Amino acid sequence: MLRHQMDEPKRAYHFHQQKFKQKVWELKSGHWRKFLAEKGLDHAYCTYKLTRDQQVDKITPLRDSQGSLTSDVRTKASLLFHGTSLTQNSADLRDIPEQQPPSLPLDFPLVTKEEVKQMISSLPNRKAPGPDGIPNELIKIEETLLTPHLTCLFNLCLKQGRFPTLWKSSSTAIIRKAARDDYTDPNAYQPIALLNTLGKHIEKMINTRLNHWAHTSKVIHPGHVGGTPGRGIMDQPQVEGRKGSRGDVFRH
Repeated sequence: MLRHQMDEPKRAYHFHQQKFKQKVWELKSGHWRKFLAEKGLDHAYCTYKLTRDQQVDKITPLRDSQGSLTSDVRTKASLLFHGTSLTQNSADLRDIPEQQPPSLPLDFPLVTKEEVKQMISSLPNRKAPGPDGIPNELIKIEETLLTPHLTCLFNLCLKQGRFPTLWKSSSTAIIRKAARDDYTDPNAYQPIALLNTLGKHIEKMINTRLNHWAHTSKVIHPGHVGGTPGRGIMDQPQVEGRKGSRGDVFRH
């Protein structure tokens, strides 16, 4: 009897709690639908920003060179920068000839709308944007509207030989390296530079053209595999192996 009397308020509590949660969800959903109806596609970027997850500081306290732990954001940023971005490495360049290879003419016509459309359609999804916060998905959704404006903008950059200062900025995301014993060590983290979206797009178009020019003009040696479309570093041992089986002489 006593247990029954205690269970009744508990069931009533859970019942009204569920009704409260359902009502809150209905009010939020209704408000969100009203917001979308009033703003429309003209404010798609604003809508996207509202749906983004809020970033939080996930970096644990870090240990400095003196062995002291710090939670100060600026100090941790300095430790991460010096611990992950600065390396002391001297390269011996004495075996590189001083003379420069002969320059070849480079035909670089203006960007066409078809090129911009092709570039937009090839953009990968779910890529973190830089400081501008513009995701690739948004540009792909508004491809028809943005194509003529981006074409004009990119051509203006090419004509003036300028790369806007705003596009040179980046955000640095810090991720943990896997299977590290001590995450108070700044070297246990990996920095990832997130560049501004439009800057990456014009760089992608220029890179595509330069790759095509370099290979059609035979500027790059046929045996080169690094940075070559369709080829990777794992192809090099096979190429060298075939040379050795034929008795070809090659220098390292």
